[in-house]
Amino acid sequence: GQLISIVRMHALLDKYYKANEENQVLNPTSEAQLWKIEAENLRQQLQDLRKTHSQYLGEDISELGLEHLEKIEDQIDIGSKAIRARKEEILREKIQELNKQEILMHQENMELHKKMNLMRQEMAELRKKISAEGKGNDQETGNGTTSNSGSEPYDPIQLKLS
Repeated sequence: GQLISIVRMHALLDKYYKANEENQVLNPTSEAQLWKIEAENLRQQLQDLRKTHSQYLGEDISELGLEHLEKIEDQIDIGSKAIRARKEEILREKIQELNKQEILMHQENMELHKKMNLMRQEMAELRKKISAEGKGNDQETGNGTTSNSGSEPYDPIQLKLS
């Protein structure tokens, strides 16, 4: 169907070019007739393509023979393989992109952990300093303030009034 339409189209174009070469200037009637024939051939080709498309979708296949059905099946298999290959390529690209994002997020997470640990160390040092200053002031003034130096570096400081 589709091949026949293409062959017809080529034959028509060959005729047109041959006639055009022989008669450089076509009279308007002849030129209109050629365009009319070409338009009809294009309509037929469009109809054939629609029928083929319909058959590829599994419609209008009741009249087809085994050989024609196998030919359509082979063409669909080739198309399906190309589609699967492209789909797999897209999925591989997406996986690579996600792996890169994972690596970047892991690196960012590690940096944040380093910063958090550094901040905890600084907090512990500040607590020790505050605790030492508080003990020195208590001895000088006799003030009863004490601080809670628990195991967690982020425990709040508790003061007692006397």
